[in-house]
Amino acid sequence: SESHLELLYGDKATVIATCHPENYNYSEDIIWYSENPNIARVEDGVITITGEGVTSVVFQSGNIVERVVVDGKYTRPFKGPHILSSSAPCEVPAANFDFGGEGFAFHDNEPENKTGNDSYRLANGDTRGTPVEVEGNGNNIGYTSANEWLVYTLNVEEAGAYLVEANVSANGNNARFHVEVNNENVTGTIHIPNNGSWSSWRWHPLPPLEIHLDEGEQRVKFYIEDSGFNFRALRFTKK
Repeated sequence: SESHLELLYGDKATVIATCHPENYNYSEDIIWYSENPNIARVEDGVITITGEGVTSVVFQSGNIVERVVVDGKYTRPFKGPHILSSSAPCEVPAANFDFGGEGFAFHDNEPENKTGNDSYRLANGDTRGTPVEVEGNGNNIGYTSANEWLVYTLNVEEAGAYLVEANVSANGNNARFHVEVNNENVTGTIHIPNNGSWSSWRWHPLPPLEIHLDEGEQRVKFYIEDSGFNFRALRFTKK
């Protein structure tokens, strides 16, 4: 069956091995093993992702040896790739945080969804994103709470300085956030002025902050330090 699989942490996949006795020395003794059980385990052809990285799962029977390359990930882009380059600013909707679930792609303080509507994520194949309050058809994220966060995997084609800003609307006096790259706070605390509305969208900070991004895949975390605002998008512009 598949010779290459990309799966999220905790995912399972069944691999079916097809043998051709007329061409091979088939044996009733079948061995399945993973070259790195810290990334993937296998039992009777059922692969379970246990970590992040690339390894091979091996099927062996007599002189038949088949390998399946397994790429285990904690998160992967939702409606990606999100490509950053000098050609144009990259705007990532807040609702398009990564696949991966609680503790990997996001942290939400309550398991229930206060909007009562998780259809946007479900309609696009995400069964783990229910706790995040996506409003409308992916319009924005609401009901923010202190110490919640969301992760966005970016594909940086050109390394260098980028301007970063968030599209937000604050109806409270303590609204603030910061942005992390690969778990490092690169912006410091950004305070959002109270504009008395949940949907009067403004880009903050003004002017945008400059951050450095290396080439390749980078995970950006939007970290909510205190509540009182709705979040619509992140924008990155090559300087």
